[in-house]
Amino acid sequence: MESQAAGPELIDPAEFGARLERALGAEERARLGAHFTPFEYVARLVEPVLIEPLRGRWREIWAMPGDVALREFWRGLGAIKVLDPACGGGNFLVVCLELLARLEAELRAELASRAPGERLEAVISPDQFYGFDIDPRAIVAARQALGVGWRRCFGGKDVPEFGNLRQADALLVDWPEVDVIVGNPPFIGGKDLRASLGSAYAQALRAAYPQINRSADLALYFWYLAARAVALGRATRFGLITSNSLRQVFGRKVVAAALAGPPRLHLCFAVADHPWIDAAGSANVRIAMTAVARGEGEGRLLRVVREKVGEDGVAQVTLRAQTGVINPDLTIGPHLGGLGPLRANRGIASRGMSLHGAGFIVSPARAVQLGLGTVPGLEANIRPYRHGRDLLQRSRALMVIDLYGLAEEEVRTRFGAVYAHLSGSVRVQREALAGSGKDAAQYAREWWLFGKTRPELRRALAGLARYIVTVETAKHRIFQFLPAGIVPDNMLIAIASDDAYVLGVLSSRIHLVFARAAGGTLEDRPRYNKSLCLAPFPFPDPAPGLRAEIAGIAEALDAQRMVCVAAGPGISLTAIYNRLAAPGGDADLEVLAGLHARLDRVVAGAYGWDGEMAESEIISRLADLHRDRIAEEAVGGVRK
Repeated sequence: MESQAAGPELIDPAEFGARLERALGAEERARLGAHFTPFEYVARLVEPVLIEPLRGRWREIWAMPGDVALREFWRGLGAIKVLDPACGGGNFLVVCLELLARLEAELRAELASRAPGERLEAVISPDQFYGFDIDPRAIVAARQALGVGWRRCFGGKDVPEFGNLRQADALLVDWPEVDVIVGNPPFIGGKDLRASLGSAYAQALRAAYPQINRSADLALYFWYLAARAVALGRATRFGLITSNSLRQVFGRKVVAAALAGPPRLHLCFAVADHPWIDAAGSANVRIAMTAVARGEGEGRLLRVVREKVGEDGVAQVTLRAQTGVINPDLTIGPHLGGLGPLRANRGIASRGMSLHGAGFIVSPARAVQLGLGTVPGLEANIRPYRHGRDLLQRSRALMVIDLYGLAEEEVRTRFGAVYAHLSGSVRVQREALAGSGKDAAQYAREWWLFGKTRPELRRALAGLARYIVTVETAKHRIFQFLPAGIVPDNMLIAIASDDAYVLGVLSSRIHLVFARAAGGTLEDRPRYNKSLCLAPFPFPDPAPGLRAEIAGIAEALDAQRMVCVAAGPGISLTAIYNRLAAPGGDADLEVLAGLHARLDRVVAGAYGWDGEMAESEIISRLADLHRDRIAEEAVGGVRK
């Protein structure tokens, strides 16, 4: 079993991943969340998880006299076991094989230089590589890929059997005891689990893992099991690729619990937000890479500072490294995700209405047919309705039937046409789903009402002429006023304040930096979670004159945006802020840009801070201020 003394040249395993993808077909790939991982991404994760610790030990041993420690370390390479719990076409295992073979060849070359004439055979064995996959075709492809990798590493015509790869669902079987777990588990969003894997499987999975939120991506289940394996001593470290939803609140909770132990674990490597565009054109998403090891310690966090699509179709990135303790939200520095709510912000924000029935939404013309304008009192129950695209793109000017506070019989008696309309649409849909869960049964019983009527939001908005909204998931974080008569959609965050001062602080750079750091992202779009981005956010406490100045700038900003949108057809807030964010700015938007710059300076002054502070300094100071406010509120000092 000879090896090339200079070490093997790595191969691109994409051939086998692409072969498997063609076998699966587009529809089955989407259903299973199966996409092969480009070679660059595999190596980017395998190096810090598997190879860097070994090279660190190799550097220590190289300086030792004699060769006893070196021989022991060399033989130990043949005992290292690697598991990919969702191996697909074998990309990760091939790279692990070849990187281990390269290191092993270096060690043998060093031993040969210390003991000339001694014949040394490679110690790497096929028995070191383990893999699961639910698709038997994947196991065949993985074995073929490993076979090619083996020949490239060790030569010869005979390829040994890689017998530790087997068809199995890794979420339902025991994992072997290994040294390292690596891989790219399938990406299937929580809302798609039932449709992709079947109702029975989804229910069984959620019952088996109650600690994982129902909205979580399937990959988070693999992350949880890998972390548990390390905690139990059944692996020394792991590295997985997941969607970047790992940074959202339900992912953070799983990560935080794993790191807290017992025993304590730490993130030794992470890339929080990495593009994934593969050469097959089968995926274009944002991913996170994370590696975890036992004990407490620092890690290396990479941040993408530049990205482009290469000639091969794969996203090429420029990375900048930072070293320190990596938080569960994949940041270094104050952990904003761990900040508790401030009493000063209690009850100020809520998600909008969750309809659970498309029949509630009607056009203005349909609203007139149902009696709007002719049936007394109906104007209080059919109102303008807005969702994210209405605000950030162009409004559809739709309306919504809102019967909150009315009993079924009252609706039938007072608004017969509305009753018939909802009975033939929403009622039919909800009754068909009544047996699918506790909430579904309630929705069927109260079919004429929104699924989530948000009584707390209605109480908070009572008496206000306007309120502030922002779209929960959006490329640009924009806060704006809406008239109180407009019903907000579930994907809007409604903030119960008509005060332009509040709008100004929320629209400032200081709050936007905090919100980006605390809220996470969905794919490449920042997410505004009210519990993370607003509830713990410490507002400044300026003198009345400065407070009024912030309010005046915010009023002008809100009005100027509407002027820009009204300037021509096809102009939207998203288009405007795309132009503002473009290098060099936009002369047509100088007034708007100037208002934003002035607002940033004045709000920073309200805190007593320099408006040019770096983002890391803003986050650190806000975390300190939050701690001070928590202490104040503990003794009754609540700032409003």
